[in-house]
Amino acid sequence: STYFQGNANAFYVRRPLKQPLLNLKNPADQQAALTVWITILRFMGDMPEPKEVPMTPAEQKEAATSVMSKMYKTLGRRFSKKNMLDEEEGKTA
Repeated sequence: STYFQGNANAFYVRRPLKQPLLNLKNPADQQAALTVWITILRFMGDMPEPKEVPMTPAEQKEAATSVMSKMYKTLGRRFSKKNMLDEEEGKTA
């Protein structure tokens, strides 16, 4: 708790954090830290799961898509496994 910010202590609380415990400069890292805490609370049963909202057929299709497919779609072809292996071989040669 020496490095915690905002007068936080090392005691467990059953509520979402208002700010990350550590001083993170990147807003994406701050949001990730808060999200991970909520995930832990849900996993431990200290926070209920969110209520399910009815999905449209397009949303159902998107939800059924694998995580790797979503990553490939987001990152594009430059991060394909073959390209990464080719780059690794080029560095070692």
